[in-house]
Amino acid sequence: MAKADWEDWWDIFVRDHCTCVYCGYAGTNLLMWRQLCIDHVIPTSAGGLDDPRNKVVACTYCNNMKRDFDPSDGQMKYPATDEAREALVERAKRHIPVAIAESYGNKPGEEQRDFELMMSEIGVVTAGK
Repeated sequence: MAKADWEDWWDIFVRDHCTCVYCGYAGTNLLMWRQLCIDHVIPTSAGGLDDPRNKVVACTYCNNMKRDFDPSDGQMKYPATDEAREALVERAKRHIPVAIAESYGNKPGEEQRDFELMMSEIGVVTAGK
C-alpha cells in the first residue's frame, strides 16, 4: 500500500476494523495487515465509482477471487448506504466460494493438496498432514 493512498484509505480500514469483509481475515499484526487491500465492491471495470462508500477492506485472496464480479448486476455505481454496501458484500461472499471452486475445476481439496505438496517440497510440515 502506498503511503500516498492513506488519506483515502484510512477511514475504510478503521470502519472495517482492518479485517477482510468477505472472510474475516484480520490484519492484527504488521505481517497480516500487509495481506489486506482495498476492494471496490462494485468494480471500476463494471462502472463502479472510486467512492469511499464503494470501498471495503479485503484480503488479497478474496480480492483476487472476487475479481470483477459485480454484486449489483450493473444496477448501481456505488452503494448509497451502509446497508446497501453490506447487502452487496453478502452477495459477493456467496460468489467467492464459487469462484474458488471454478478456479480448481470443482475438485474438492485440490487446493489443499497442492499447498501441502508445495510445503513438503520445501520441508515444511503442515497441519493438514
